[in-house]
Amino acid sequence: MMTVNELNLIESFRDLNLVVELRPNSLCFGTLKISSGLLEEIKKAQERDQILEEKLTARIKVKKYEFHKDSSGIIKFRNRICIPVEEDLRKLVMKEAHKSSLCIHLGATKMYQDLKKMFWWSRMKKAIMKFVAQYLVF
Repeated sequence: MMTVNELNLIESFRDLNLVVELRPNSLCFGTLKISSGLLEEIKKAQERDQILEEKLTARIKVKKYEFHKDSSGIIKFRNRICIPVEEDLRKLVMKEAHKSSLCIHLGATKMYQDLKKMFWWSRMKKAIMKFVAQYLVF
């Protein structure tokens, strides 16, 4: 029974494109790295956003926090990724958060609380409230 389950698991892992090596007393797996092009899109959009670049250059301080670039070149405010003024990009971030398999149809307040841990943009809460209102079904 153990061998049958082991072979089923090995095939499942192969279906996921994991490198699986069968050894006499163990299994060895290759490294799995999941990445999204979202950060790269954000970085490119940040480079096009004049207002964000000006805030970065001026090192504008708001309540002792300032805009800065991290080691990967992403502009941040309060250690949160700044999302430029591009509606499509902001909607993409909200869609990703809303459809995440880790969440079940978040309400606006919960979604805002989760997103504000990692992202920042002007009038973010209002944008999230408007976005979630589009998905309400009565």
